[in-house]
Amino acid sequence: MCTSNLLYVGMDVQKDSVMIAVLPEHAKEPTRVERVCNDPRRLRRFFERLGREGEIRACYEASGAGYLLHRWLEEWGHHGDIAAPSLIPTLPWCSSPRSATSAASRARGS
Repeated sequence: MCTSNLLYVGMDVQKDSVMIAVLPEHAKEPTRVERVCNDPRRLRRFFERLGREGEIRACYEASGAGYLLHRWLEEWGHHGDIAAPSLIPTLPWCSSPRSATSAASRARGS
């Protein structure tokens, strides 16, 4: 695994899918935003490929699905932080955050 590059990964976890935004360490905006099936084999393959690009720092919302994802990430050797939904900032004009917007804001840590 190449650890010279740090990748911040924000995820919006749903029952059937995970919206993932990838923000490289020095980028201002996510370079990738993808929806991946919420299946351990597909997610593992996604993170194995992403892990070749750099060290992964993931963040996702606290929920039943988020805790399961947390266990998977740790098992696969990646770092993951769980964010309390009430502490995740929302846009004032957006009453219900979209998955891509939520994933991107988690990747930025904002």
